[in-house]
Amino acid sequence: MSADLNGGAKSASETPSRFVPSRSSTQKVSRLLGGHLLLLRSFVADLNGATNIANAISGLSA
Repeated sequence: MSADLNGGAKSASETPSRFVPSRSSTQKVSRLLGGHLLLLRSFVADLNGATNIANAISGLSA
C-alpha cells in the first residue's frame, strides 16, 4: 500500500510541475515568435524597399 501512496504522490507532484513549465515555456515561445515576427516584418519592408530601388534603377537605365 505504501508503494501505491508514494506512486500517487509522485504522479500528483509531477503533474503540476509539468503544467507550470509548459505555461512559462509557451510564454517564452510566444515572446520569441513575436520578436521573430517583428524581424520578419522589418526584413520584408527592407526587401520591398530594395525592390523599389531596383525598379527605379532599372527604370532609369531603361
